[in-house]
Parts: sequence; C-alpha cells; structure tokens
Amino acid sequence: MLKNGLKELGFSTEKIDEMLPRLELYIKELQEFHLICHSALGAETYEEIVSRHILDSIAPYKIIQNLIDEIKAKNGADYKIEIADVGSGNGCPGIPLSIVFPEYHFTLIERMTKRTAFLEKEVSTIKLDNVTVSTIEVERVAQQSFDIVVFRAFSPFCKKMIRPLLRILRQGGKLASYKGTKEKTTEELETIKEWAPEWEMVPVKVPYLTDIQRHIVVIPKAK
Repeated sequence: MLKNGLKELGFSTEKIDEMLPRLELYIKELQEFHLICHSALGAETYEEIVSRHILDSIAPYKIIQNLIDEIKAKNGADYKIEIADVGSGNGCPGIPLSIVFPEYHFTLIERMTKRTAFLEKEVSTIKLDNVTVSTIEVERVAQQSFDIVVFRAFSPFCKKMIRPLLRILRQGGKLASYKGTKEKTTEELETIKEWAPEWEMVPVKVPYLTDIQRHIVVIPKAK
C-alpha cells in the first residue's frame, strides 16, 4: 500500500527503495507507541496510518521542493536550508519529510516531553542524521531561525498562533500549513490578514484519501 502510494505521488523506483525501509520502521514505531500510550493518532490500523499520516505528510513534497529551490536561488546553491516542524507531536509531517529530503536539516519542535521522548527515540532508531528534536514552546524559539516552517496539528489560524510562527522565519522564509477544505481555510485566513496579507493555497491530492480535501497554505514572511 505504501509503495503504491509513493508511486502515485511520482517518486522513482530508486527513491522509493531508499525511503521505504525507514518509513516502514517509523510506521511500526507509531503503532507500538499508540498501543502503549493510547496516543491521539486518530488512526489505528496500518492502512490508516499510511494514508492519514505518512502519505498525507509526504503528498505536498513538490511544493516544499519548490520553496527550497526559491530560497536557494536567492541565497546560493551552498546555502544551508533549515526546516522546522512546529507542534510535531508524533513526528508528522517532519519525520516523513526528513526521509524524503535527507539532504536538508529538520528541527522537530514540540513542547510536551512525553512526545519529544518518542521523537528522540525515532530519530535514533531510524538513524535520521538530519533531524534535531527540541522540547520548547514556539514562543521561546529564537527569532529568524528557519527558512521553512511546516505544521499540521495546529488549531485554526489566529493571531495567537501566526505571530510566533512568522517571528521564527528568516527573511524570505515561508510557512507551509497543512489545511483542509478551501472554504474553511479561506475564512480562517481572513482573520489573520493583518499579519499575513499574502498567501497561496495549493490543492494537494493524497493517495487513498479521496473523500478528504487537503490544501497547503504557503505564507511568506512579511517584509
């Protein structure tokens, strides 16, 4: 199922073979963590975890790649991209994306120590040399630390959550938010237009989730 989903997303056979062992190990760890801690995955079976967490996290990888390419075009090919997953929880989307993009550094930001303990275990078990785990509230993260900030588990857009996220972006940086329906997301964006006047909403197709709308909202740091 996972292999077919990755094929549907457009990955080459070589890239799939490279990613698959780590992704399968991560899924196994998620299942064990869910059983032991009754974590709020919202998914229990292998099929649910693959579709609702792994493929959902990876599906917008071309959008993330485009953001990376834009930043490198402005800063040079040798520029070191820093990506953060804020409110990482059980590691989605940060861990799957770090497996897709092993050449870039990811920081998983999570304030709950039980979850960061799990994340640190996963980073070690899966041997993710490009990932750092940080137990901290986003409000305490140093300013202008990251080029791209992804987040999936947040509540609706509002002033309280958008301002600290924009603050930790470097100049020219972008937020990439995993959101649901176009209508609801547009309503939310209206409430933060004072702090995020520019944005782009891109539809994303997730394999096996044909009945669910998914969009990525890209918000640049205001000049």
